[in-house]
Amino acid sequence: MAWSPHTPSSQGNLFCIDVGLALLGDELEPNRNVRLCIEEGRIVSIEKGRGTPLVAIPAFVNAHLHVLDYGFAGLAGVAKDMDSLLRWPDGLKARAIQAAPCRSFWGLSRLAKRLSRMGYGVVAVFVEGPGGACRLVREVFAEHGVLALTYGRAYELDMLVGCDGLGAPVLTTRKWVRVALEARSRGFRVAAHISETPEQALLEDYNTALTVGLEHAVHLLYAPPQAHHALAEAGILPVYSPASNVIHWGVEPQPYAPFFALGGDNAGWVAQNPWELARWAMLALRKKGLSIREASKTALKALTVWPLSRLLGVKGINEGEYAFITLLYAPEIVKAIDAYTALLSIGDIDTVVAVLTHLESKSKAQQE
Repeated sequence: MAWSPHTPSSQGNLFCIDVGLALLGDELEPNRNVRLCIEEGRIVSIEKGRGTPLVAIPAFVNAHLHVLDYGFAGLAGVAKDMDSLLRWPDGLKARAIQAAPCRSFWGLSRLAKRLSRMGYGVVAVFVEGPGGACRLVREVFAEHGVLALTYGRAYELDMLVGCDGLGAPVLTTRKWVRVALEARSRGFRVAAHISETPEQALLEDYNTALTVGLEHAVHLLYAPPQAHHALAEAGILPVYSPASNVIHWGVEPQPYAPFFALGGDNAGWVAQNPWELARWAMLALRKKGLSIREASKTALKALTVWPLSRLLGVKGINEGEYAFITLLYAPEIVKAIDAYTALLSIGDIDTVVAVLTHLESKSKAQQE
């Protein structure tokens, strides 16, 4: 029988699939003709298989996403400035969400379905609301096979039960610093927007991020190069959102950090195509002198293994790891000499066949 993406072999709870090319481990090592076997959500064996047109790569991660603005896409075009748009609780976006919460969730399922089809297996979502909103966001994404790590926004930590952690809009006020430190002490994940504006950078909020001990720091648009390195050295994941930054500020972030992740930011008015995010990273790295092969490989790491490792402790496609895998139908890439460059040259959302995810996150809030 001719191969099709719908005819993997399975026996009981064991699921096996043959791929023509797999990028294995945290270094994305290309391996040809591989059979991947998964049982109870874990990769139990990686062995020689038969050739197919499939490519297996670690699942794409959207490491920074706002989803409750999805029903209000027009707001970005009518706001006088960023502050009037995003200020909480009286900015345009905040007032729209609070005035019509049902509309805020109206397109969420559609968005989750679209991101899954793009190849995303994990999203890190800043939720403008407490625990109940976090639970809903997580459940909607799970229905489409995507693991959502949720970061709620509340001054009182008891309101974050049901969230994976705290998503602080800034670390430039005493109140948010206090809340972030308390959240860390209580075992919550903590992430924040850092140096998104020149004013925030002048207050050296990147040093506050080091003091708090963030899990990941988003934007860093105006942070000096040494701040990117210092955060990475402290184990804090820098997250760059190039499409959003260009739309909002007319400025591109600079990937100074030795490792980083990529985010789409506001789903209501920013395209979330993972391939475009990776291509931006590749081009930015090329400008810094990397070869096209190294720049492409680094960009793919930023889209996959770096955030998977630092957000979930999953080190790519490895035996014993939980399965977070994006499958592509891409015979041209299977045959390519340089798989990394071929992926960024040819890969697109239309090549995505399926996303295999293990829908568990290790959060204090969910355990409660």
